[in-house]
Amino acid sequence: MRGGAERLVEALARAAVRAGHDVHVLTTTGRRVQGVETSLCDGFSVHRFRPRLPYYLLDDARQPLWRRIAWHLQDLLWPTTDDVRRTIARIEPHLIFSHNLRGMGLAVTRALQKTRAPWAHTLHDVQLLVPSGLQLAVKAPGMARLWQNPLVTRPYVWLVSRVFRAPDMVIGPTSYIVDVHKDAGLFVSSKMVVIENPVARAWAGRRTQSHRPPKLLFVGQLEPHKGVLVLVEALRFLTVPVSVTIVGDGSQKDVVMERALALPNRVNVSFVGAISHDEVLRLMIEHDMLVFPSLVVENCPGVLLEALSVGLPVIASDVGGVRELVDADALVPPGEPRALAQTIWQFTQRNVRLSPRKVLDADAYFARVMVLMAGEVPYARRGQR
Repeated sequence: MRGGAERLVEALARAAVRAGHDVHVLTTTGRRVQGVETSLCDGFSVHRFRPRLPYYLLDDARQPLWRRIAWHLQDLLWPTTDDVRRTIARIEPHLIFSHNLRGMGLAVTRALQKTRAPWAHTLHDVQLLVPSGLQLAVKAPGMARLWQNPLVTRPYVWLVSRVFRAPDMVIGPTSYIVDVHKDAGLFVSSKMVVIENPVARAWAGRRTQSHRPPKLLFVGQLEPHKGVLVLVEALRFLTVPVSVTIVGDGSQKDVVMERALALPNRVNVSFVGAISHDEVLRLMIEHDMLVFPSLVVENCPGVLLEALSVGLPVIASDVGGVRELVDADALVPPGEPRALAQTIWQFTQRNVRLSPRKVLDADAYFARVMVLMAGEVPYARRGQR
């Protein structure tokens, strides 16, 4: 597990079980296993395998450039193992829902299509468009520019288009993510629909009070692309007292804490580290605004949906699909701390209040997708089983 996409898949698997289906999840593991390892988890089966790649997906950030290039080429081109193909064939799926497939070997799509079962793929990010999976919305530093260079991205997308088979349906939570894949020439023969992601866990409470000084909340990885240092820099420009809670962990934790110590006394910053999902939702109830200063193109961040679902105002970078979720006056240019500070100040003066936004839960989302699949899958395939 790494983030919102993984939590969403888990929530949808549980929703499918509650709807009475026999559910199988095929995923990877960093452990050394023989073939495909199967276990039971709360009513569904989980099948894990170790991909034939130079390193495991979650170890990507620590690898040298040459090894990452080799990893991407093998992920695109190496065939799926016989163990994985046999596992898919043995399950005999009636419906297939795929999510992030990078790191599994994209050739697994051949095995999925060979089953001739109706297949829907969900887009969570731009990993099929940019090798790193992160498309920076600001000028890329150092070697990070390589992954954004058209000389790299264009051949990469061309290879993806040749390897990734055509699902019957492609689901995107924002119009933005659907459009950029269309523009890149991917999924030209697939039905493409927009359905906003559900919240992985609904919270019964709602924000009911404001605080003085205002309480700001950051939730995310303490990594360069999430913009936490931009937030800390913005706090230096604020002229009003604020209290800030930073939730998360990552490689920049020590740097962020060091810079927070140098902030003026009117700014109080506390770090709570990585905490449970329930604790994050509780903190949302207890704060006055969520700050989302991302420096990369985002799709449909789950943390924004959760904040809006409890009536917590959001200030966010104007990147990717975020503008479809957040009001225009709460959007700021990415990587500009002075603009972020100005918007935070405006919100503190206006004492912004929001009504909780209605969002889909996992059960409602799954039911909607099932209806769409029944209506859009070609008749020849629906008649297979």
